[in-house]
Amino acid sequence: MTVENDAMADTATPRPCPFCGEGEPHPWAELSPGASMEAYFMWCVKCSAKGPRRANRQDAIAAWNRRAHDALKAENAKLREALKRCVGELVYAKEKLPWSNAKEALAIARATLEGR
Repeated sequence: MTVENDAMADTATPRPCPFCGEGEPHPWAELSPGASMEAYFMWCVKCSAKGPRRANRQDAIAAWNRRAHDALKAENAKLREALKRCVGELVYAKEKLPWSNAKEALAIARATLEGR
């Protein structure tokens, strides 16, 4: 896919809401008091999240899609850190509680972190 095609795909269809993950975002236009033209933004009908205001519909969708990607990357980083903390706890449990299922849980957590 070329850069031009990738940029067009970014504006074609709004991605799911990065906050609730379930809502279908819809483009909205509004005329602010004192403004001479409309501003467009995406709005999630489930959780009411709003995207950044842009001059046209395509730019509003593109901004929403980038926001969704950035939010998912941040959430992924948080989950990876939480999983790393769990691995530390499982290492402790495996050593102190040999009768537990910590060994199997540790193997699963490590495989997940490694992307297997």
